[in-house]
Amino acid sequence: GLGLWQCYGLHWVTLWIAGQYLFGHFSLSHTHTDTVADDKFKNWVEFAVHHTVDINPQNPLINWVMGYLNCQVVHHLFPNMPQYKQPEVSKRLVKFCKENGLQYTVISYWEAWKRTFKNLNEVGDHYFTMG
Repeated sequence: GLGLWQCYGLHWVTLWIAGQYLFGHFSLSHTHTDTVADDKFKNWVEFAVHHTVDINPQNPLINWVMGYLNCQVVHHLFPNMPQYKQPEVSKRLVKFCKENGLQYTVISYWEAWKRTFKNLNEVGDHYFTMG
């Protein structure tokens, strides 16, 4: 069996893996969207729709892998809604956004990773050159 220190080390390794998994999937819907200028004021619906993305909300595998963290626009608009209902609401949100001139962004899982790493690279380059 494992000794005390081996169990302790394994515990911290599993916490690190779980944290990377959760943060990685959380950041896919947020980090690569535009920021809001200080002099711009948007209502909550505009802010949620324009500054967050949903990732394949109609794909059951993505919903499961991401634990419904892929439905962040819907979550921001309806924070108390049970997560398993978010993919159905996203279908209705498409229609609502079209009717009201809002840009509801839905991207693929791999596109989300691509945009997130591109953004991390741009931020890193900025701070490397600008300090």
